[in-house]
Amino acid sequence: MRIRWTAALVLAMAGWVGPPVWARPAHKQALADYFGPALAKPLNDCKTCHISKANADDPENPHNFFGTRLRQTRYELRKQSKPAGIIDRLEAIAEEDSDGDGVANMIELITGHFPGKARDVPSAEEAAKGKEALAAFKKKRALTNSTTSQETSHMATAPRAGPITFDEFCVLIRPEQKADLIDGVIYMASPENIDSHRLFRWLYTLMGDFAEAKDLGEVFGSRIAFRLGAKVGPEPDIAVVRKDRLHLARKSYFAGPPDLAVEIVSPESVERDYVTKRATYQEAGVAEYWIIDEEPRKALLLRPDRKGEYREVRAVKGEFKSLVLDGFRLRPAWLWQTPRPSRVEILAEMLQGKGV
Repeated sequence: MRIRWTAALVLAMAGWVGPPVWARPAHKQALADYFGPALAKPLNDCKTCHISKANADDPENPHNFFGTRLRQTRYELRKQSKPAGIIDRLEAIAEEDSDGDGVANMIELITGHFPGKARDVPSAEEAAKGKEALAAFKKKRALTNSTTSQETSHMATAPRAGPITFDEFCVLIRPEQKADLIDGVIYMASPENIDSHRLFRWLYTLMGDFAEAKDLGEVFGSRIAFRLGAKVGPEPDIAVVRKDRLHLARKSYFAGPPDLAVEIVSPESVERDYVTKRATYQEAGVAEYWIIDEEPRKALLLRPDRKGEYREVRAVKGEFKSLVLDGFRLRPAWLWQTPRPSRVEILAEMLQGKGV
C-alpha cells in the first residue's frame, strides 16, 4: 500500500528517517535515508539502479540506465573536485532523463517509478503532482541544508520544520550529525573548518584529561544532546558533567544540563551563542558557560550571580579559573598560538598545582 502524498511529504520534509530495513547495500540505504517515507516501497530495491533485484554487489548484476549514469557522475564530480557521494550524484542528475522515457529522474523517483526502466512511466497526472511535490521537497531541503556549503563556519543556522519535541529531535538527528534543538527549532551544523576542529580537539582533550586525572567527572564532545526541556536540547561543543551527576546519562542523551558548557563561535552562530544559548544555559542553571570566539580572538567566562543571572568573570593575570573543574586554568592566549602549547606540559603543571 502506498503512502499518501500528504503524509509522506510532511515526514520527508521534516527530515524523518525510517527504520533501517535496508541493511545492504549502502547506496540503497542512502537513497532511503534521503527520501524517508516519500520513497515508494518498490524503489527501496536494487532494481532502482540495477537490471535485476539480485545482490547489487554481484558483478553479474549490471547497472540499468539510471545506475550507469549515477556511476558516470561520480567520476565527473571528482574531476571537478566536488563531493561525489551517492546523494551528490543523485542531485546532479535529478533533471536528466536517464532511461529516455520523457520524464526526469527525480520526478520518477518522487512518483514511485523506476528512473532506469523506460517502460515504467508516470501518467501525466502523476507527473504533475510529482512536480508540485518535488518543489516542496526541494524547498524544505534547501532550508535545512542551506549552510552546509559554508566551509568556514563551525555552526550553521539552518532551522528545521518545527516545533519539534526533544523525543522527535533524537529520532530525526542521526548519531553522526551535530545539531541543537532550541525552542522547538533544530539548528543543523555545517562542516567545521580545520582551525575550529584543531582548537576544539586541543581544548576538549586538555579538559578531558584533567577531569579524568582528578576524577572530577566526564567531558563530552559535540554530539551529545542535553535535555533541558520538552523542546530544548542543545549539543554544546564541549560539556562537563560532575561525577555526582553522571547517573543522569542515558544511552543517546543526557537528562539534564551540563555543569559547564563551551561553545566555539562561528560567524553564523554569533547571536545564538552570545544571546540565545546564554539565556538557555542560564535558565537551565549551567554553572559555567565558556564562549570561545575565534574571529576577534576572544574568550568569555560566565557564571550565575545570586539571582541566577550570568555575569562575566574577568581573567586574573591572563587566566580563567574554573570552579566546576577545580584547579583547571585556561589562558585564552594559548588558543591563538601557532602552534598551541603542549597539552602534556600544561596538564602536568596544573596537576602539580603550579602556575602555568
